[in-house]
Amino acid sequence: MRLLSLAFLLSVACGDNTKIETDDSGLVGTDGDADTDTDTDADTDADTDADTDADTDADTDADTDSDTDVDTDPADDVTVDLTGRAYLVSLADANIVEPAGVGAILGSYITQEILLGVVSVSDTELQMIGALAVEGTAQQDYCVSSIDFPSADFAGNPDFQIGPSDLSLDVAGYAVDLAALTVTGTFEADGSAFVDGTLSGAIDTRPLDPLIGSEGAICGLVRSFGASCESCPSDGEEFCLALVAEDITGAEVDGSTVAFVPGVNCEGCESGPPADDAVCEG
Repeated sequence: MRLLSLAFLLSVACGDNTKIETDDSGLVGTDGDADTDTDTDADTDADTDADTDADTDADTDADTDSDTDVDTDPADDVTVDLTGRAYLVSLADANIVEPAGVGAILGSYITQEILLGVVSVSDTELQMIGALAVEGTAQQDYCVSSIDFPSADFAGNPDFQIGPSDLSLDVAGYAVDLAALTVTGTFEADGSAFVDGTLSGAIDTRPLDPLIGSEGAICGLVRSFGASCESCPSDGEEFCLALVAEDITGAEVDGSTVAFVPGVNCEGCESGPPADDAVCEG
């Protein structure tokens, strides 16, 4: 009975035209796999997540900040006429940085005061004259030659630089030549002073040698500090020292001008500026 049932099931499954095959193992198979297992999983999950975030945040910040700030601070420029003004410079108050090591010692002997006067000024040029002051005063010494500086460039108003020129200083009672004197500074806007100045030149040490010894003594002293003397412009002998002083200031002397004096001990110099035709010693 069981065999008949099995044959019936096979005939239904295979039909009349289906050939039943067996392999070597005796298993039954067919040559037409009527596998009707059709995957009906119609996955209609259409991902419509279309990112429609149209970011229209257009940065329209047109930064047109064109910095046209030109520094024209009028406080930087001299706003008054400097012509005829006189300025007093105290070398005793200056900071002598050269010669290195002995500047302070040398400075203790340089107590001379210098007057600087403005002869003329324009947008591009500055003409100044220099003179020595009577010791302890702001009064010009009319018995000593004035310093005739060459015309200077003043395009950098209020900054200036005058020189070079030569000057004879009184140092500890000795007349000492300062060659190639150059002075720099910055005028205040109201012309009341100049500040941040420097003074430089070459000082002949020979007149000062008696202070500590014989000729060459000053040069010998500075060599022990690592400095050295150089050739003097006057004769080429190596007895001159480069002198540089900083922190120079010049305060205006009210009601005073600097007069041109052509020589030393001119006639009438004791009482005031000598006449144009006065006879002088040098």
